[in-house]
Amino acid sequence: MNSGVSRSLSCCSLTVPQHLLQCIVLLLPIFVRQTLYEFCTRKCKAPDVELNIYRLPFGLVLKVGNTPEVNNEACALKALKDLGAIISHPSLFDCVPCQNSKKSYMVSTWISGDCVSDVWDSLTAMDKTRFEQDLSEQWDALRSRTQTLEHAIFNAAGGPVMDYRVPWLLDNPREFRTCQEFASQVWLGMDHNTPARIALRPVMLPIMQRTDVYISLCHGDLFAKKHDFPWWAG
Repeated sequence: MNSGVSRSLSCCSLTVPQHLLQCIVLLLPIFVRQTLYEFCTRKCKAPDVELNIYRLPFGLVLKVGNTPEVNNEACALKALKDLGAIISHPSLFDCVPCQNSKKSYMVSTWISGDCVSDVWDSLTAMDKTRFEQDLSEQWDALRSRTQTLEHAIFNAAGGPVMDYRVPWLLDNPREFRTCQEFASQVWLGMDHNTPARIALRPVMLPIMQRTDVYISLCHGDLFAKKHDFPWWAG
């Protein structure tokens, strides 16, 4: 779900041939699908070898990765489909986990387009404005359809969030039921009576203890700067 300039702003839903192919593939045992997708990694063109992404026939793309990440992305695509909003996204075709936690397969539709970083300098000011407006509208749609004040903080698959701000929790993940609990981990030791902490407390405590911070589905590459939320909420 990398940010890109797509030739179509609508989500790439399954075509009739893709849907018929999906019905056939999903009838196959998991080990057969694993063998099929592994064969595709050897025979199909890879637009991005480093990301383990391979172009398949019928307008599909295969992504190979570790099981938690692949499963999380597949669940995110399912969630986006259920939202029924104007959010551009590929449609999930299949997701096959393996016993090896470092290797699972996900197949989705392919949305043709260019990576923003590759073409940004060649875009006109009007193109950039249109892109920013479209991204903003989709971001607003995502937040409005998913935001809530009563929701645990976890990834789309229900697992722990890997957040660089709390690296000490990677080996021992825990569930955060509120933003206040998460903020207390980001700003550890606010109750310590050191000069720095004493100076920060009047500023940080009101932010950390806010009760009106929404939790919503988001993407790690995006940050809604225009929204009035603390930087750690998202």
